[in-house]
Amino acid sequence: KQHRLPLFCAAWNASLSQIAVGGEFTEVLVFDARNTAEPLATLEGHSAPVRRVEFSPHTPSLLATSSDDTTALVHNLDDRSIKASVSHKDFVRALAWQPTQEGVLVTGSWDKTVLESRV
Repeated sequence: KQHRLPLFCAAWNASLSQIAVGGEFTEVLVFDARNTAEPLATLEGHSAPVRRVEFSPHTPSLLATSSDDTTALVHNLDDRSIKASVSHKDFVRALAWQPTQEGVLVTGSWDKTVLESRV
């Protein structure tokens, strides 16, 4: 489906058949991969464009997002809550879940820092 503003990132959640997208808007849209006509969820919490989205490899209902608002957020898709927030001093343009240890998120920023967080 075409969106009103440019998209910067997307992530596939194979276990839940979901796709998350972020872009030149502050929300993250989550779609059913079999029907992308309308989003299943619109996740809020950022105040600037969303640059990265990444589903947890261990807990499929957790979605990490990063933004130019200097934060990374971990959203719980089950109840649409924000489970964790990580703050940097500049744009957060990198994030990754630790593949062998549950609940560990690494974020990287234009402030030249890499932070490891347990969520």
